[in-house]
Amino acid sequence: LIVERGLGVHEILVVTYTKAATEELKSRIRHRLMDAKTYLIYGGFDTLVEAIAERCGDRDLALQRIVDALTDFDRAAIFTIHGFCQRLLHEHTFETGNLFDTELITDQTDLLREIADDFWRKHFYNAEPEVVRYAVEKLNGPEYFLKLLEQLKAADIKIIPNVARPSWQNLPTNRGAFQRVKTAWPDSRRTVARLLKDPALNGRTYGSVKAFDRDTGVSKRDLKVTALLDEMDRFVGYTSSGPPVFKDFEKFTATKLSQSAKSGQPFPPYEFFDICENFMTSHNALMAELETFLLYLKTELFRFAATELSARKKERNVQFFDDLLLIVKRALESDRGNAIAAAVRSKYRAALVDEFQDTDSVQYEIFSQLFSSKVCVLFLIGDPKQAIYGFRGADIFAYLRASRCTRNKHTLTENWRSGPALIEAVNTIFSRVKAPFLFNDIPFIRGTSGEKHIVGDDRLP
Repeated sequence: LIVERGLGVHEILVVTYTKAATEELKSRIRHRLMDAKTYLIYGGFDTLVEAIAERCGDRDLALQRIVDALTDFDRAAIFTIHGFCQRLLHEHTFETGNLFDTELITDQTDLLREIADDFWRKHFYNAEPEVVRYAVEKLNGPEYFLKLLEQLKAADIKIIPNVARPSWQNLPTNRGAFQRVKTAWPDSRRTVARLLKDPALNGRTYGSVKAFDRDTGVSKRDLKVTALLDEMDRFVGYTSSGPPVFKDFEKFTATKLSQSAKSGQPFPPYEFFDICENFMTSHNALMAELETFLLYLKTELFRFAATELSARKKERNVQFFDDLLLIVKRALESDRGNAIAAAVRSKYRAALVDEFQDTDSVQYEIFSQLFSSKVCVLFLIGDPKQAIYGFRGADIFAYLRASRCTRNKHTLTENWRSGPALIEAVNTIFSRVKAPFLFNDIPFIRGTSGEKHIVGDDRLP
């Protein structure tokens, strides 16, 4: 771009994802320019620079352009994606509607915690006791919602399935069934204890009836039944029938007892076990509603946060890093978007997005709208096989959409980082599968070793 197109370093936008990466790029680009300068002055071995100089047609002009770039290198436009968006917003404050004195915060955890706490209060302070108990057992408080919000990497993400809030149809039935268990238990306890110790029951489920202590004659069955009775005592002592039931409640149901009877020794029926069976059925139905409610809360949380987070930031006049991207995207989609894009293209005549596999749909929309023009050159550098891992909220589908819209594609097939034997091993493994990365848009391309002079080397990597 510098030698062939005659662009200044300030006209070439280079964007990557971390500050450390920007510093590394600055160092590597500057050293590459210095190497090119040395080659053009003193000669040597650099086929790339030689080819570029030949296409330029004027070796002295090529050298002068590289010298100018080095002299002007402090103006090199190498930024993180958030740094670039922040700069764009500052330079186009009126067009984007961004405030001059907005504070950029590096951590929005306190805001997210406020929202998670408020969301918890909104949905549980006046909720039914059963729902509250389930939430305390299953969710462990507002911290659960805070962790969900911290995992949200893309603002325009769609949550599926989109479920409706349950109507709690099974709640009255569950309460009635629980009340029957609670009422029947005091008079049934002694009989239940005797029946659970019946040798006809499977020892693997209810404990062996064989005494393990000769002095006391106590068996594992005695200990297990005592523990079950204590659990039921505590359970019926609750003022709420709230799920979940204790772990071994099922062992009081008629179905479980019948299934646990030894072959040829049918277990005698008893009314309390039928009552527990009915309660277990209603409990499972209520649990299904509660699990649906949990899914509903997850989708509702992101809707609530999308509104509340934006409102609270606006009230306090603060922005987080990802807000910069959203504001730029919305500005480019507005009536003033074309004017903003034209101004950016007049400043940067080429753009290179490094580590593009870590992009998402918002970032892709920004760069495609800014630089998808005949007056600009846009390079997207990345590896879709890395996008699969979702680093920094990367969206593999945004990458694939960008790839499909790109006119020219170039793939690096020469591998200078691995030994020839390792490259051949990888080729062998992945070539045996038709679609090793599931999507046809992510093909496996066999690599070749850059170390051609030692291809026959039999050393293991």
